[in-house]
Amino acid sequence: FPVTIEQQVSFILLQNSFELAVNSIDSKKKERIEQTIERYRTFVTDFPESSYKRSADKISDDMNEELQRIELKK
Repeated sequence: FPVTIEQQVSFILLQNSFELAVNSIDSKKKERIEQTIERYRTFVTDFPESSYKRSADKISDDMNEELQRIELKK
């Protein structure tokens, strides 16, 4: 499928959300990880056949792992 501008923008927003979450201070990290996971869900719902899907899945996996680490620290 050809990549649309909307798809590119949505993926860039997902990447930016990921970078923000990864580089956040501890007090903001959980919230930002959850926002990134939600942005991922929106992306795959809107663009299920995207050529970016594999990269988006990796972001989701990384965010879920980080969320688990945070939950275990409590």
